[in-house]
Amino acid sequence: MFLPAENLRQLMRTPFQLGSLLASFGFVLLASALSAQTVDIPQAVLEAQERRIETIAKVAPTVVAIFAPGGQGGGSGVLISPDGFCVTNFHVVEGMQGFMKCGLNDGNIYDAVICGIDPTGDLAVIQLLGRTDFPTASIGNSDD
Repeated sequence: MFLPAENLRQLMRTPFQLGSLLASFGFVLLASALSAQTVDIPQAVLEAQERRIETIAKVAPTVVAIFAPGGQGGGSGVLISPDGFCVTNFHVVEGMQGFMKCGLNDGNIYDAVICGIDPTGDLAVIQLLGRTDFPTASIGNSDD
């Protein structure tokens, strides 16, 4: 049995909001430390922090919160196609018997099914159902 949709919405808001809050809080602490002390932070460090914050904001809509039935565990994944395919870890979906609930940072909850697993590599692909226009993450390589 799954938790009621409102409970799932509340649970999934927390990680997304917490991540954004922590990133912002870290930047505020850094800024307040700069104003309270005369420590010089290299420009490269400040620019790297700004890029990190921008990246988090950019990918947040593509991050999927995955809920186990009954609220017993779950994890996260990332959307890789507009038709709802999502990459996650096998250990996240292990034991879910093929079906689960997933949420996005916009508060919407979707049914999802397991499409493929690789227990050895700890990978899984699931598909969120109900839309064909999901936001997707840009997949790059280490040179990007």
